[in-house]
Amino acid sequence: MPDDDDSGRATMLSRTTRESFFKESLLKKVHGDFYDAHFMKHAVIFISFDSCDTKSIGGMIIDLCGAISGTALSLLEELNHSKALICPNAQYAEKNLRTCLETAERISGMSEDEAARYRVLPSTLFSALSKFVRRQFGQYILLLDEYDIPFLSLLEGNWDEAGRDHASSMLGKLFQTMFKGNKDKLKGLMTGVFEMSMIKMGSGPNNVKDIQLIPTSTAEVCSSLQVSAVPHTTDSIDHLTDAFWFNAKEVRKMLENCTAQFPGFTEYHDDVMDKIRNFYNGYYIGRFSGKYNPWSVCSFLQKLCDNLRLCPQLDQATVTRVIKSSAQQFWVKTGSTKLIMDQCKRYRDEATGLLNKLVVEYEERNYQPTEVQLAPRPTLPKSISLGDANLATSYFEGSQFSRAAFLSICLQAGYLTRRTAFTVCIPNEELVLVWRNMLAELVIGESLTRGPQELTRGEILTALWQNNTQRLRDLIVSSHQVLVGRARFKESQFANHAANSLKAAAMLGALSHNDAEVGILTDTIVIREPSAGQGRSDMVMYLASTTNAPRQFGVIIEFKFIPSEKLGDDEYCKELADKGLKQINDRAYKDILGSCLECITIGLAIGINTAVVKSQLYRRDTTLSDWDAVNSLLNPPSN
Repeated sequence: MPDDDDSGRATMLSRTTRESFFKESLLKKVHGDFYDAHFMKHAVIFISFDSCDTKSIGGMIIDLCGAISGTALSLLEELNHSKALICPNAQYAEKNLRTCLETAERISGMSEDEAARYRVLPSTLFSALSKFVRRQFGQYILLLDEYDIPFLSLLEGNWDEAGRDHASSMLGKLFQTMFKGNKDKLKGLMTGVFEMSMIKMGSGPNNVKDIQLIPTSTAEVCSSLQVSAVPHTTDSIDHLTDAFWFNAKEVRKMLENCTAQFPGFTEYHDDVMDKIRNFYNGYYIGRFSGKYNPWSVCSFLQKLCDNLRLCPQLDQATVTRVIKSSAQQFWVKTGSTKLIMDQCKRYRDEATGLLNKLVVEYEERNYQPTEVQLAPRPTLPKSISLGDANLATSYFEGSQFSRAAFLSICLQAGYLTRRTAFTVCIPNEELVLVWRNMLAELVIGESLTRGPQELTRGEILTALWQNNTQRLRDLIVSSHQVLVGRARFKESQFANHAANSLKAAAMLGALSHNDAEVGILTDTIVIREPSAGQGRSDMVMYLASTTNAPRQFGVIIEFKFIPSEKLGDDEYCKELADKGLKQINDRAYKDILGSCLECITIGLAIGINTAVVKSQLYRRDTTLSDWDAVNSLLNPPSN
């Protein structure tokens, strides 16, 4: 807003208060002349479309009007609170604005079908707000945040053709009113995650200058790397990228300032920095790597201090517990993965493989070896190449999965970062938890991931130690629901899906030891068709043993497919499962288990919504001993 003066024009805060926000900013330090010339010279209209994601024309009208009304009502309330005078030439515009607000309030209580008749109201309401601000304050700056949300709603929703056309026309008219046809504004700035083409919206916001903090094409990446060997020396957007997010020195300084009130805590600063680094570091912004997520870091430090105040004394055990409990998913909870998840479900087969590679690559890159002798680890996957891909709306409308475009979406949304100039990766623990859950939901469905029947830590592993395969069978049968009814579904996919279901259960911790800190896919090491003995078994997993030795409990599974015509034949299905179990023993598949001292062999007959399991537990004293069949691994070994 403009400065206070004798005319009675309103401002939200005094100049002194507002100026204090920018006192130490890079903008003021580096571009002082620009700051003095332009700071607080014009009124600002700020509107956010972050909630405009409904899937009907009526719902979109209600949401758009709600976003514009929120800004208008705040302005009128501010003017009333400050007892500011309304300029004579703005009085009619104010009356018109209040009339439009009354109409918007009225339709907010309507059904979406009833509201669909008011397609011109969003444009009319904004026009009324624009004219009032211009007459009261002069030309203004328009800031539109999350401009891409309505467009994404159009592209990903199940709209009928007529509804999509009406909504597209309405958005085109609104953006034309806000930008191209708007002579009341001085400048306009739209911010959002995705670069959305405006071609189908008419000529509303044309001549748009696109500014990206994360370059996507090869040329842009090269330019970003070459520009500004010395910061702040060019006109490129990259000359300020080192000011985005926090670096390690800034985070440590914040930690020191925040915890100065707790005597003796300084000795634990390195432990705290390790936790912050693991959870919130790893971002590649512009030409700078090793950046920390500012929202998560600030939220973590606030949570840390709140928890420390509850501690009567500080010792190593207490501090370790406090640090662990303070590290949470802060930034992730401010948004939603719905867009990414919708695309994953749309291209389930391709997305499952890609998400698996992302998770495994992260875990292998961050693997911390232990002193325990482990089973062989899988080969480190290659870096995930982004390619020369610019995000376009055609990706949402096409029938083919584009790996590069999908990765670009995730990169722009902040769920991935660059590992090198042309490869991407998951940056930290906060984000890998998101990817694990998305992969698990993609494979086994939402009910097993987040619903009332969700998997609990260690439940399947503990059951397997006791030769109880019921929960494993239930998992596989329940997860089949994500396949049944799909147009491209093939019966032969059941075995692959059963293997992926076990991977998903591992990510959720259901195959982890209760004493383990997290469920990690690479601590489960799933191997498909490993060579051992006299052939190849279908699947091997290395889980934690009863003594919590990682990868020392081997699980060997032989899948047998049940033909559709035999699904109701219980005896046939049992014989088929027995056949799989016998094959494991006859062909000495247990030879692959190497250093394992405990194992379970499983014959799994699998069909549509059907799984029949036969299993046997084994234990041995040393890696050179023979395997002995046992009823439960929780019983002590017999002498």
